[in-house]
Amino acid sequence: METGTYTVNPDCTGNAQINFPIPPGGTSGAVITLMFVIGDEKRTIHTIVSSLTPPNTTTPVPANIHSDAIKVNGD
Repeated sequence: METGTYTVNPDCTGNAQINFPIPPGGTSGAVITLMFVIGDEKRTIHTIVSSLTPPNTTTPVPANIHSDAIKVNGD
């Protein structure tokens, strides 16, 4: 049930935002903002969370989260 947006720049860097639904009885959903790099001819993506806002607040908290993905087959 998440929604979000992303932008990819000509140099294969980009930004994304993931918006989570408001929890029952809550005031706002969590928001994750991240930066990414696409590499290896569009076969890999490396991400780092640049901002993490928990539900029911508008104040981001420190985060040290990253991920890497590799396309293993297909076009």
